[in-house]
Amino acid sequence: MRLKVKFFRSNGQLNISDIVNFVRSRKGIFQPIRSKCIVSEVHLASAIERSLRRSENGSRIRDPGILILMYLSGSDQIQDAMEQCGIQQDCASFAVVYEDDSDISDFLHAFQYISENDLPIPHDHSNDMIFERMSYVDSILD
Repeated sequence: MRLKVKFFRSNGQLNISDIVNFVRSRKGIFQPIRSKCIVSEVHLASAIERSLRRSENGSRIRDPGILILMYLSGSDQIQDAMEQCGIQQDCASFAVVYEDDSDISDFLHAFQYISENDLPIPHDHSNDMIFERMSYVDSILD
């Protein structure tokens, strides 16, 4: 499975309950992530890879989107990961990890106050603590 990432910005306050309902209505992975949680492309790619591997090999957490948030945040608690890396009402910029291109067009149609954004994130950021936290999440989920 190949996941894709797009970045967005909001031109107003996000209606979180409507976005949550939209995410739940998707058949594939569609996970909004607060941009501030993404340190680098390598950080995001590693979180995606680990979550897919974990969900394919059987995990007590079956939603790869939630696993991505857990790896990005370095938290073994779903609620903490969602609070740290999930989008919130005042979130001005965010990324979406997704499977199906039609989900993005549906998303932009449903939320016309949201537009695509080319958010530059560094390719790599050498911070061993980030990957130590990801390994911690791996060890807890075993």
